[in-house]
Amino acid sequence: MKRTEFAEKWAGNLKGQVENIVRGVERVDRSPTEAAAAARNLWVARMSSKDVHDRWERALKKVSLEEWKTTTATLVRQRLSGGVDAAKSKVASFGDALLSYQAANIGKVLGMPKLTLEDSRARMNAWFDIMSKFRYK
Repeated sequence: MKRTEFAEKWAGNLKGQVENIVRGVERVDRSPTEAAAAARNLWVARMSSKDVHDRWERALKKVSLEEWKTTTATLVRQRLSGGVDAAKSKVASFGDALLSYQAANIGKVLGMPKLTLEDSRARMNAWFDIMSKFRYK
């Protein structure tokens, strides 16, 4: 079997399994993200391993700049619009929270003096401190 035949067979088989994969996803009864968060210490330990660092570095070096550019441009053209559409309601929810937080706090900065460079720096730092405390959900 040639590499192109191998790849075509893999692609055809995987594309034919969409409904089986979806059924598998629907059977999951524990949040994978919660399980990953619970395994934090294991993840940190594994990420600290020299073998992991070496494998990561080797894998990154396998991709040339041109390959990365071509692949990224292709995927952006194929997927960005759909991803944006799918995320709009989440972005709107985030926007509500962010804009409300800013509106509730901007008065603190607007009430500060603004005559000197030091005043400007103080205003900037105050806004920085305010925004660094923003937490979404």
